[in-house]
Amino acid sequence: MGLEDIAELETQIKSEASGRQLVLDLRHVTLVGQDAIAFLARCEADNVTLKNCAAYVREWITRQRES
Repeated sequence: MGLEDIAELETQIKSEASGRQLVLDLRHVTLVGQDAIAFLARCEADNVTLKNCAAYVREWITRQRES
């Protein structure tokens, strides 16, 4: 998940009607960096559900939130 992917996802999320429950399915995401982790943590903070999140990604998001 690179910067271009993040920018596109942010655009898509912002275009959705407020009050709708959004879910990001991360099943096919195999590689993320710090920018993607920060983005995913922001998504969760904004009540976006992360589905099929790899264990290492989940742990990294948790550590990001705790620091």
